[in-house]
Amino acid sequence: MLFSAITQRLRRTLECRNLLPYDRRVLIAVSGGQDSLSLAEAFRYLHAKRPWNTLELAHCDHKWPADHGNPEHVACYARHANLPLHIIPAKRPVPLSENAAREWRYESLGSLAEEQGFTDVLTAHTATDLAETVIFNLSNGSGADGLSSLSWSRALSPSVSLVRPFLNVTRAETHTICVERHIPVWRDVYNDDPRYARNRIRSCVFPALRKTLHPQVEQNLSQSAHLLRDDAACLRAMAEFVLGRAVYVTKDGTSESQMRINRQLVLAEHRAVQRRVIRMALERYLGLGHRGATFSQVEAVCHLLEAPVGKSSPSLTRQAQATVISDKLISIDIPCVSALASDSFWSGKGFPMEAG
Repeated sequence: MLFSAITQRLRRTLECRNLLPYDRRVLIAVSGGQDSLSLAEAFRYLHAKRPWNTLELAHCDHKWPADHGNPEHVACYARHANLPLHIIPAKRPVPLSENAAREWRYESLGSLAEEQGFTDVLTAHTATDLAETVIFNLSNGSGADGLSSLSWSRALSPSVSLVRPFLNVTRAETHTICVERHIPVWRDVYNDDPRYARNRIRSCVFPALRKTLHPQVEQNLSQSAHLLRDDAACLRAMAEFVLGRAVYVTKDGTSESQMRINRQLVLAEHRAVQRRVIRMALERYLGLGHRGATFSQVEAVCHLLEAPVGKSSPSLTRQAQATVISDKLISIDIPCVSALASDSFWSGKGFPMEAG
């Protein structure tokens, strides 16, 4: 049976990646769909063999009209599985937006985990979700970070980790698990709405790719994302080292601060590292970290690495522009916090998408 093979794969994944030691207090986010229910079922099975400190479920109720009855559906599974369930109701309906819904869920799950002392929140992102994210972010011109934005784990809050143990399990496999284990699945009508890019990728792009290119396209794209993540981590470490040597902040006697970039040190690096150093500097010191520095902003500064003294970039934000002030230095004025907060100028294309 597939379920047995998946649980063995899951156990190997947890061991090889050092995820979720048995002293952890684990909270599984369950939407009621096939992915999260199969994840909960797999962990229930492993928990019976060798228990974690705590294993409980959580469901986020968005208060969307089409979700009426879903909390009860999840509660029915929790009773069947004999696992405690926390239902988190929205105070008012969450906006029908992938980003807004994801942010509300993560904030709610993080708060619950902090309050109840959980160490890890599990979500059922699959290899299929990872492949969809690759396609979406590739179409928006993302680099390696965007193409590998779904990681096995990351911080959800200062004391809680977000863990995705199903990134090597496909959606077809989670469907089979639910069939084998006789688990009723809540049908999310919002997954059929073509207004959402992810749904169009799911219903139009992948069927075409499977038919015309490769039947295992989801697994192959997921594999590429895992390889890119390791490459990106290596480049990030190299860029962090250069950033610490080549970029600093100074004041010239006015209320404004300036970011200074030693372009000679940056130029000594490979172009891939140069871009990362500039991007990190813009995000760290210009307040672009929340949305991310765009390709055009990064390239505008990179062009100055070999430009003559006096050359300036186009505006990076409404309050900031980069200028070559000597053979050695590029200077960028750092706006005050209030100016950054009101700045709505963003050049370039869309920003990387992370699956819900």
